[in-house]
Amino acid sequence: MASILLVEDDKNARRLMALGLEGKGHNVTICASPDEAKTALTQDQFEVVLTDLRMEGRDAGLDVVQMSVREQPEARVLLVTAYASAETAVEALKHGAFDYLTKPVSGEDLAQAVECALADIEENRGQGTEGEGKRTGDRGRRVENRGRKTENRGRKTEGGRQRMKA
Repeated sequence: MASILLVEDDKNARRLMALGLEGKGHNVTICASPDEAKTALTQDQFEVVLTDLRMEGRDAGLDVVQMSVREQPEARVLLVTAYASAETAVEALKHGAFDYLTKPVSGEDLAQAVECALADIEENRGQGTEGEGKRTGDRGRRVENRGRKTENRGRKTEGGRQRMKA
């Protein structure tokens, strides 16, 4: 279906996300660092770039977002983070991310985010710079919606586990 670049420094998270995406028929290229991602972005074409925020002890995922936007402006970038906040989301979107997901992310949520990114590519194909403005507006609404969803974060669910998904 789609060619996806997955950038995640945690081996287990990288493996689980890759398996889930491959199970949906996607071709997944995995990278363990922003440097590996930079090489991949210059060598191959991707429709979706999925990157972790915290790598190398800093918010290196924002570097991946910027590289992706610069190298492959037609690709949609999804940021995954365990450090979710409204500020983080806004910063990611300012740097060009299409959307963000909070860890732990379910396979269903990941697949849905990828499908939304692919649908946006199809919807904006051939619109040139006009499509850019439309995507920016869509992203703004996404942040607004995510902000409402995160209000319940940290509260206990029926099973006693904390709900961490946005």
